[in-house]
Amino acid sequence: MKILATLIGGETKEFSNIAAFNSGVLDGEAINIVADKVLSEFHIDDVRSVIKLLITKCHKGAYLKFVEWCISSIARDIRIGDEARLDIINKRFTNDKNRCFLSNSYLESILQEVSPSDFFTSAASHEQYEFSHTIHRRDN
Repeated sequence: MKILATLIGGETKEFSNIAAFNSGVLDGEAINIVADKVLSEFHIDDVRSVIKLLITKCHKGAYLKFVEWCISSIARDIRIGDEARLDIINKRFTNDKNRCFLSNSYLESILQEVSPSDFFTSAASHEQYEFSHTIHRRDN
């Protein structure tokens, strides 16, 4: 887990846990947040509350980017049964940090549910076993 937050004054802070982030960034203080493998470290039932916390830290005009493991890609490669890919999957995902896996479409549905109306999706992309999804808070 890594959270990078760029604050209104231009300072960038890095956090390795959500508690430090919560105490280190004031509500509405961040103009850019990158949440890298943050949601996957929480139980699926807690993902909404983590997203809500991240959103509260966003200033008007801010970007909030999520980078997560993609369960759709992982499942596809397990279904295919490519031994080399299975080895990669096992090495990458057998640890005590991963508590849930998401897909981009699932994250998007959660964001639509919990995001205030002044947020909108500005970018989404996918690489081998990861996806990223960026939401933007309107300036007005």
